[in-house]
Amino acid sequence: ATPQAKLAITVAQKLLRDVECIVPLLEAVVDKDAADVSARIAAVKWLLLTVLPEREALTMLSGVGRIDEKAVQQLVHAKVMLCPRGRDEIMRRVVAIMVGLDGNDVLAAQNEIKRFLLETTTPLSALLCDNRARVGRAIVSFMFSPDHVEQLKRKEAGRAVSEGFARMLGYDVLRWQALEGDDAQAAEPHRVTPAAHAAVLERAPGPEIAKSLAEGPLLAATARIAERASAESADNFLSRVCDRLAMGPDSLVLDVLEALATPDSQASQLMTQIETQLGRAPLRSCLNPFVPELLAALRAQSLSNYLALVAVHEDTPYLNDRKRPLQLGLDRNSALQPMYIQHFREMATGRADANDVAVKVHDKMLDDTACAGLLHTLSQWCADGDGDPTDMFLLWYCWSRTPDRQLPFWALPQDGGGSFIVALNGGKTTFVERCRPIGAGLSVLAKFLVAPETLPVGVYNTLASQAPWVHSAEGSAIQVHTLLVGQEDNPHF
Repeated sequence: ATPQAKLAITVAQKLLRDVECIVPLLEAVVDKDAADVSARIAAVKWLLLTVLPEREALTMLSGVGRIDEKAVQQLVHAKVMLCPRGRDEIMRRVVAIMVGLDGNDVLAAQNEIKRFLLETTTPLSALLCDNRARVGRAIVSFMFSPDHVEQLKRKEAGRAVSEGFARMLGYDVLRWQALEGDDAQAAEPHRVTPAAHAAVLERAPGPEIAKSLAEGPLLAATARIAERASAESADNFLSRVCDRLAMGPDSLVLDVLEALATPDSQASQLMTQIETQLGRAPLRSCLNPFVPELLAALRAQSLSNYLALVAVHEDTPYLNDRKRPLQLGLDRNSALQPMYIQHFREMATGRADANDVAVKVHDKMLDDTACAGLLHTLSQWCADGDGDPTDMFLLWYCWSRTPDRQLPFWALPQDGGGSFIVALNGGKTTFVERCRPIGAGLSVLAKFLVAPETLPVGVYNTLASQAPWVHSAEGSAIQVHTLLVGQEDNPHF
């Protein structure tokens, strides 16, 4: 009621009339991708909504001052504090939009919105704009925020939101438990955006939980979309989830794809249904072409096509390559190890350049932990009599990445080491350079190859008699600068 307040209202009302007059022109400019003008319009709208009398503000909401998702995103990006205190209708509309947004830090600085979500008793589904609106990633970030996650777990605050999200997803993500009975039947996981599904999967405390989420809410959402919309919509939904997951650890994408490819399961039936209706394999709309190829490989129980694509892939100089091959977790995945080994058994008998292609694939797919896992498996197979002569190249390659581990002496070739040397020196770093930092921790066989002078005479002679080609009169096959000029108690020297 002060003169200053009346003056502010008068100015705001005149500004509103001016905006109403020129809004068609402004919106036409915005349609031409004038992002700066669009952001300024959003800021002016918000200013008017917060200073005009509530009656005029509500009238404005249904006209020139309508607030849509794009406007809220622009205001959040500009770090505008959205706190329409005492204006319940404006708050309700803003909250309805913000709970559907997919940004990671949408609510980070919006203290009033977070307070509203913590205190409201309105169910989450009732906060949305309508019964078709979806819950976005912003709610998942809110629920797992360190500021109040413990309050939500203890149900001291935010029960309407956390329990509402659990009922919608069909899964209590704060306790990592699937809902049962009528609650499970009434769930609407298709009303959770792909980014929100991915956010839940990213926070899963282990691979078993991740697979249960993939086989539960994610699969149910995909099936519901396929039933109510189309197979293409379901495939696009699943592809967007995988695109989000592919930005993180490869192990998470692999867990989800393995769940979708489980033989004789509901997931496998759904993938077959989508493939039949689309006339193509699922997930082909993923940004990373290796995602659908890996799903196809898991369903076919063969890595041939996937590894063939890896072989022709050219690495980009950018660290954040979204179209890179996905790692297979061969250090822990007992199902994929035999498939990987079988592929190179088949390739060894059918290609003249098999070793060169194998090194190229191994360099991209095997890190030190994967090599250690495969080395253990191959050594066990050979000891049990299940090995194959074509396994030796992969065995040598894996051992060369962990030369501190013992390699059985029978694995050292006796009649020349062409393939052996290729396997050892594959990649950007030679075997000698990899051994040098390990020093005294090298295995006996590695010392024989790169530092024979450190071995006892008897050990050296035993290995030299088995593989005389390693250190001979022609020089060292491993290209180490060692010259044997004498040996104690050996009359030959």
